[in-house]
Amino acid sequence: MTSSWLPTRSDRETASAASRAAEMARTVLARSTALRLAVPGAQCEVVRHAVAPDGTVLLVPGSDERSGRPVLVPGQPARTVGLTVTDLTPTAVPDRVRGVVEIVGKAGMVEGGLPAGARAHLLGPDEIDLHRGIWIVAPRRVTLRGAAAEEVFGTPTREVDRDAFRSAVVDPLLPIEKEWLAHLDHGHPEVLAALACQVRPDLPASRVRPVALDRRGLVVRHVDSGGDVRIEFPGPVVCGCDLAEAFATLLESIPGGPRLDCAD
Repeated sequence: MTSSWLPTRSDRETASAASRAAEMARTVLARSTALRLAVPGAQCEVVRHAVAPDGTVLLVPGSDERSGRPVLVPGQPARTVGLTVTDLTPTAVPDRVRGVVEIVGKAGMVEGGLPAGARAHLLGPDEIDLHRGIWIVAPRRVTLRGAAAEEVFGTPTREVDRDAFRSAVVDPLLPIEKEWLAHLDHGHPEVLAALACQVRPDLPASRVRPVALDRRGLVVRHVDSGGDVRIEFPGPVVCGCDLAEAFATLLESIPGGPRLDCAD
């Protein structure tokens, strides 16, 4: 008999999935430079953005694509806005979109000061974008869409728990993802092909290219079919040497297969 105050396995799995979705969304928001802001009747690219520890988004809005007028004007009251954050793989493949995070929330002017580093990042050299103002968006609804959501959760759309989003941190491999994807792509195509074959032996032999990397696994794409394959690591990793060890463990199961170590 299970005590009513103890979390069940289902409860733990639900909490784990919520945490993972929140981490994925926060990571996309942190690394993407492709943000679009929409208000009723107008939309624009976001000039620059930053993310506060609680998931609040600080941004400098651009001008409406049709009218050329600012989408958000200093002095106007807070209003509901939509943010579309597109996650692009750094690998040069035909379809670079890995996923999209959609955020709906209230946008208002930042009142008071900001840390010098954040202000300099948002306003640019010599505060060239000061006239646009710095806006703050407090997310009320966050949705994860696209291939990344489907690979992990089996559905192309995943609603992100708001509290989990606020407390989530970005994936620890974010600072080295681009470097490692390039390293694997150019230096270890045989490793990628061997690992993909282990996971999906039913797919035809083809060159594969790495398109995403996180602490739980690697995603590679078959060049011929365009299909993606997710390769899960034996356990979560937090750094480059952990990553090399995870690859080594996976490759040990392939007799006579290729090898990869930290010295690479």
